[in-house]
Amino acid sequence: MRARFADAHNTTFELGSRYYWPIGTDWRSFAGIALGATHLDDIRASIAGGSLDLPNVRFTRSGTVFSQSLETGVEYDLNKAFGISFSVDANHTGAPLRGEDPQLTALGVNAGNNDAQTRWSFPLSISTAYHF
Repeated sequence: MRARFADAHNTTFELGSRYYWPIGTDWRSFAGIALGATHLDDIRASIAGGSLDLPNVRFTRSGTVFSQSLETGVEYDLNKAFGISFSVDANHTGAPLRGEDPQLTALGVNAGNNDAQTRWSFPLSISTAYHF
């Protein structure tokens, strides 16, 4: 059996704030929070193998879900205009909507079941900043 999944493009819009406090002459630590929404594309695949040929099976539907982020880190100011920062984030995105595709029963999957869950990610970032 072989499955070919379609491309999915997700878009996130978040609005937040970051608070800085000095911990030395050139060092500043920060914490931030952001709230927003993420539009998720549906997850689809074409499945084939043996006598099975299921085109365009929908595992999840497209929709918009709630998202939020927490951030903490430290910034080192090289001079008044430039700085380098290191941060760690905790990003959360809500679960996609059920696909409810009856073709899934041919695979032995309950069409009403939604295995897709909320998603957490914890990216580490190194960045530069320009202060104006």
